[in-house]
Amino acid sequence: MEQKFIFFDVDGTLFNQKGELVESAASAIQVLKKSGHKIFISTGRSRGEITRELRDLSFDGYICSAGSYVEVENQVLFHQPLESENLPELFRYFERHKILYLAETNEKIYATQENYDMQVSIFKNLHLPGIDFFISIMEVCKSMDEIEGINKLLFFQSKIEIKEISEKFGDEYTILPGTIEMLDGTHGEIFGKDIHKARGMEKVLQYYGKDRSITMAFGDGSNDMEMLQMAGIGIAMGHAKKDLKEVADYITDTPVNEGIKKALDHFGLL
Repeated sequence: MEQKFIFFDVDGTLFNQKGELVESAASAIQVLKKSGHKIFISTGRSRGEITRELRDLSFDGYICSAGSYVEVENQVLFHQPLESENLPELFRYFERHKILYLAETNEKIYATQENYDMQVSIFKNLHLPGIDFFISIMEVCKSMDEIEGINKLLFFQSKIEIKEISEKFGDEYTILPGTIEMLDGTHGEIFGKDIHKARGMEKVLQYYGKDRSITMAFGDGSNDMEMLQMAGIGIAMGHAKKDLKEVADYITDTPVNEGIKKALDHFGLL
């Protein structure tokens, strides 16, 4: 069988809604590895948010922070943080409008003391999946202006809609809505204007000298759009957003209903 390069989103794809790795997905990945296929994480998570249970599956590479960081076979192929000189204006905007926000680097997640205390309280009260691990890599800083190597920003509890934020900052950044339904107010993520998971895929394929025709990609959210469009076979999970399903080549079941295993079976890879 022709070798495939297969890219997996994490939250809502490999992980269920409780933040747990789906056993059928983990087992399928082990079969793919034994069959000689290459497997990659492609996630909005930072590199530091890749849990041990994911690392133990021995992925061939990681596309993290929605494409801002690409690592293959322990080599960093690409890393493009946000332009630091433009960030203070965005920070002041959040602070002026009392919008909670934090910054992701490859290693840590940073927040000011006030933001940290409020966000930890909110996340714990909502019993969000994986929150203990998330909090464990958070660090308090005196000022966000001092943080270097920021790949992505997350913001929460905004009374301002995504559309308005995009109108103000959309020329410089990509701004997407978040996916945590239990949160009050508007929440979302901000990363570089030309950054997306498909760009990370391009870096991986260039490294191996391969064509996109051999790729498959699984996802469920807004930041998976370009990845599914670029893949030779783009697969949307059963609970994926409508616009993602519309660009997918195939729609599978939900994670808990063995969506990844079913799709790989459908395409004869298991």
